[in-house]
Amino acid sequence: MRLLELATHPYRSKINLSEILWKKVKEGMKHMEQTQILVVEDESIVAKDIQKSLQLLNYDVCEVVSSGKEAIEKVRENNPDLVLMDIILKGKMDGIEAAKEIRYSFNIPVVYLTAHADEKTLERAKITEPFGYIIKPFEDRELRTAIEMALYKHRMEKRLKESEEWLSTTLRSIGDAVIATDIEGSVKFMNPTAQNLTGWKQEDATGKPLKDVLNIINEKTGEKVEDPVAKVIRGNVVVSLANDTVLISKDGTRKLIADSSAPIKDDKGNVIGVVLAFRDITEQRKMEEELQKFQRLESIGILAGGIAHDFNNFLQGILGNVSIAKYAKTEDEVLETLTKAEKASLQATELTQQLLTFSRGGDPIKETASITEIIKDSVDFALRGSNVKPEFSIPNDIWPVEVDKGQISRVIQNLIINANQAMPEGGIIKVRVENTFVDSERTILLKKGKYVKIEIEDEGIGIPKEYLAKIFDPYFSTKQKGVGSGLGLTICHYIIRKHGGYI
Repeated sequence: MRLLELATHPYRSKINLSEILWKKVKEGMKHMEQTQILVVEDESIVAKDIQKSLQLLNYDVCEVVSSGKEAIEKVRENNPDLVLMDIILKGKMDGIEAAKEIRYSFNIPVVYLTAHADEKTLERAKITEPFGYIIKPFEDRELRTAIEMALYKHRMEKRLKESEEWLSTTLRSIGDAVIATDIEGSVKFMNPTAQNLTGWKQEDATGKPLKDVLNIINEKTGEKVEDPVAKVIRGNVVVSLANDTVLISKDGTRKLIADSSAPIKDDKGNVIGVVLAFRDITEQRKMEEELQKFQRLESIGILAGGIAHDFNNFLQGILGNVSIAKYAKTEDEVLETLTKAEKASLQATELTQQLLTFSRGGDPIKETASITEIIKDSVDFALRGSNVKPEFSIPNDIWPVEVDKGQISRVIQNLIINANQAMPEGGIIKVRVENTFVDSERTILLKKGKYVKIEIEDEGIGIPKEYLAKIFDPYFSTKQKGVGSGLGLTICHYIIRKHGGYI
């Protein structure tokens, strides 16, 4: 070891600096748990020297062995924190072969201590992914630095591996299918759910273009759906598939899926790939369809019951008045009873007209018309003789519309009649009309295109929140008995949907 002359006054003396440094190191590391190191060195003198240096550096040397075979056995027994490995060893197995076995079987960091630095040896050593490579002869500070760096690197590598394992386990465990791609759209990861839905195994799909693995088409048109990776990267946003997207698996099985795709970004915000999460909603769709069938049957039952009740009342009114007319003594009595019978007949006719709206004969016969004219005429007609006044807000540039004028007039009249009945003390009904454009990306209720929006607002008490979901149901009404048929809003909803609109 080097000696450094230190000047003191008035004397000069030679002091071993290494001893002072080791003392300080030992004092500073007393609180730390000792690191266990296995030394693999075939030269006994060199091995003892290394052991002494390690002990001075406050490391615990658990074993010193001279062959690769012994090294593997002692690693299995002692599970050291690190192995210092010479390359040239006794026996058939050299240090590189032993290091490879220790690295991959026990995940213990290996630092080479060797006098060999030729290119061939280095290339062989690199394959084992060592945590350090020290050339003999070396100083103790080099040894300590190499050991500490190796231990730190191994801890960081272990944490990263645990984090990756945690993430991988999470992705494998979740019920949704997950596929990750690079920025070119090549598959990098698939969880088991994704493998089951697509029919592709992870090892077969890795590196293939996503479009080959995720074969998706539009359920209605049968056309290929745009590659979600390209869509995400182009917009740098999260995107979702349409509700009618079908996944065709490798064996040809078709499944309805719901999906969302998001960009994967690095710490600088650059997109480096895309992650897709999707699930099979085939059974969900079937359940929804069954529920809709049940609800339709339930609605038909309510409708049939309401119709039967109404027609029974009308027929009783007609038959009752006809019977009375048969026994009337004067012409005035006959006229009065027949007038009542006629009124009941007209009410039955009106109900029949409303029911025809639901039949094939009720399909709209469209023509180009001015919605402004239809609205004003319908409002004025519905409010004739009422103490409620209309207030219009209709620009002059409202687009012409393709409608069945009679049916749209019925919708406006029904809505105005409802508003009028909500204000028995009188008031104002505000009617607002405006041009609007619907973007298909923002709604599934309407197709993309130009629309006219009509708003009708009264000053009544409003509709209780618990009734909002039922207002379009046939024969659902909060009005007093005898006020309205209970079909008004049902007919409005049906007509507007038949016109490709939304209410």
